[in-house]
Amino acid sequence: MIEIKNLSKQFGSTEALKDVSFAFDGKVLGVCGTGKTVLLNIICGVVPSTEGEVLFSSESEAEATSLTKNDIGYLLEDSPTPSEMTPVEFLTFIGKAKNVSKSKLSKQINTVLDIAKLSEVKGVYVEHLSVFEKKLLGVAETLLGNPSLIVLDDPFSALTKQERRSMRQLIKTIGEIKPVIVSAKNISELFDVCEKIVLLSEGELLAYGTPNEVISVFANNETDDAEDADSLEEAEYNNEEIIEEIEETDEEGDEE
Repeated sequence: MIEIKNLSKQFGSTEALKDVSFAFDGKVLGVCGTGKTVLLNIICGVVPSTEGEVLFSSESEAEATSLTKNDIGYLLEDSPTPSEMTPVEFLTFIGKAKNVSKSKLSKQINTVLDIAKLSEVKGVYVEHLSVFEKKLLGVAETLLGNPSLIVLDDPFSALTKQERRSMRQLIKTIGEIKPVIVSAKNISELFDVCEKIVLLSEGELLAYGTPNEVISVFANNETDDAEDADSLEEAEYNNEEIIEEIEETDEEGDEE
């Protein structure tokens, strides 16, 4: 279980996160909205929170504890990969940095390359890989060292429709092995891969629940602003319209 308790973050006078709390016990959790990258950075220990805490527990643990950086495989949105290395060379470098034992490293590299479907290009220099293949390599990197949690910051950016579909399938596959937190600028990317979604607005928790519950909360917030009872009764929403409005809300605060 991942438990976020009263998480807040201030940068000077700016409140990037405001008392965010939720608990998730499942395979894949989605995060969308203004403040998503700040939330992921705090979960992964990249930046400290101003207030609150992040706790993690597994079936084998009686009590929730804080995760260390070594317990988390984190892929930044624009994570760089050295062009002069092959995937095997790059993962070997990362594995050593993660203190993966020499006796296990080769097997782990082959396993993560197979999961990411990169075995056929493992000897190709990164500079010759496609944007999608580089994204897959970044995901493979997060799996090295057998972390307890995988966190992916918008792995869908700059991908084609088919590539985004393949990325979602990969995330589902990883979610069967260990819990995944994945963010996206477009909330529609999260609907068929995530059991629950955290929707933020200007650093506040706007909604948390299943995809349908998140859509319902957003729709209810919009209809509550109707001028009178008649307009409220006439307000009709379909999922596509609501998704567009959510995404517009996210794009307005995309600079985090």
